[in-house]
Amino acid sequence: MNEPSKTSEAAEKVQITLTAEQADVVKKALDLYTRMSLGQIHVIDEMVRQQEIPANPNKPEIQARQARYDEISHYCKGIKAALGFNHGESLGIGHRHVPLAGLRAYEVRAVLAKTLAEKLTSPHYSLDRDGLILRYTQDEAPTASWV
Repeated sequence: MNEPSKTSEAAEKVQITLTAEQADVVKKALDLYTRMSLGQIHVIDEMVRQQEIPANPNKPEIQARQARYDEISHYCKGIKAALGFNHGESLGIGHRHVPLAGLRAYEVRAVLAKTLAEKLTSPHYSLDRDGLILRYTQDEAPTASWV
């Protein structure tokens, strides 16, 4: 399913300048896209529970949190099952059936995460500091830097 990308030397490039906060949101969006392409549908359930995906405030009948969480969890499990995954099962990033767009999202996220982690003052280790160790596309490696 994955076909190596063909990137010419004269490939057009896009440059974007973001605040650290904007870059963090882009990193999270790329992470979500990557996880969806791996079949990690449970992430939607987690985002609802963390209130990163809000309920419609105009619908008081769905405001009961636990019932809503249970229903969303049920639907997420159903989506995974419909895709042929067992509970807790998903593809690994190196699996041959991961779509190319998911691999690209993974690589860009890894580079962006490392750049953001360079400015963090936390003494705790973070995988984000590793950056892009393994490549999964034949694209030119993405880059990110502080300006």
